[in-house]
Amino acid sequence: MDAAIEIANDRRGTIAWRVGLGLLAFGLMHLAWGLVQASDWEGPLSYRKPALFGLSFGLTLCSLGWFWPKLSSSAWDSPAEGLIVTCVAAEVGLIALQYWRGQPSHFNHDGWVNGSIESTMTALVTVATLGLLWLTWRAQWFLQASSDVAWAIRGGLWFLLVSCAIGYGIAAIGQHQMAVGGNPEIYGRAGVLKFPHGVAIHALQALPAIAIALRWLGVGEQTRVRWVQAAILVHALLLVYSLGQTFQGRGRWEFG
Repeated sequence: MDAAIEIANDRRGTIAWRVGLGLLAFGLMHLAWGLVQASDWEGPLSYRKPALFGLSFGLTLCSLGWFWPKLSSSAWDSPAEGLIVTCVAAEVGLIALQYWRGQPSHFNHDGWVNGSIESTMTALVTVATLGLLWLTWRAQWFLQASSDVAWAIRGGLWFLLVSCAIGYGIAAIGQHQMAVGGNPEIYGRAGVLKFPHGVAIHALQALPAIAIALRWLGVGEQTRVRWVQAAILVHALLLVYSLGQTFQGRGRWEFG
């Protein structure tokens, strides 16, 4: 049994990598399709949804596949990886299904099929978020990496969890606004609810990229740590700015 676990742990991250690359290709395919068809980029029925969700979740899975082997081995690694990857891939699949059905993938309770799909998507995101929470806890205590990379991974994971929490918040606000006849994606006059969600979600790619680039440039480890810490601070300030703009009812770059 121990030998089987050891072999499985040696391959940690492989499934996340492969499915992540597949989702990237899936997102690019929808992007190309929309561009060729000259389709509308905005709106609940646009090709933007399957394209961006494929690309975004693809990048996230590739990042998990990259750093997972840097964690000390656990018997839960393989089941957790399989669960997270399955939930993420199914989420993107349901979003694409709704696009091809000509139905909005979010805030759509029109009929039992659409309602069931949205409820399933919420459940999938919840399970994946719990898996990410477990990974974030493990990264705090069982990460085996240089100091700069460790700062980048831990910071990126926390931003990803914050992004998930914001996602639940904007979903609740959107549902309320739909119930009163408003736009589920806009807060107040012009606040873009998905703005803060998008600011935080890809720190897990940006922060390690900074650490790796600095290493390639021959920068010392302590200096790399300071640069990564500065990047975390910049991400946090951008997140505060995006939250302020959104909940004051302003557009992304509409300065008061």
